[in-house]
Amino acid sequence: MKYRYIEFNDRTSLRVTTKDGKLYYVGRPSEELIGELELEEEKPGLYKTTLAALGEKGWELQFVTPCGVNFTKHSWGGSSIENSYIFRKMI
Repeated sequence: MKYRYIEFNDRTSLRVTTKDGKLYYVGRPSEELIGELELEEEKPGLYKTTLAALGEKGWELQFVTPCGVNFTKHSWGGSSIENSYIFRKMI
């Protein structure tokens, strides 16, 4: 079996916030991929979707791994852990 893989992250290490369900594409998606995944452009070059939307399009979440931490004075004694989400879809 052959698979396609894509990566998203939740960008929580870049901002002081709680997780809001948004996932951001890592890299520069092609116009074809933007259309296929119905990615929304939040700001120039930054595309987002949700876990539910990817699942509805047949993408399977393979694993989640920490990839960043936000240590700021505004992190209320804790810190936001940014995660990377890897999805796959059979081709």
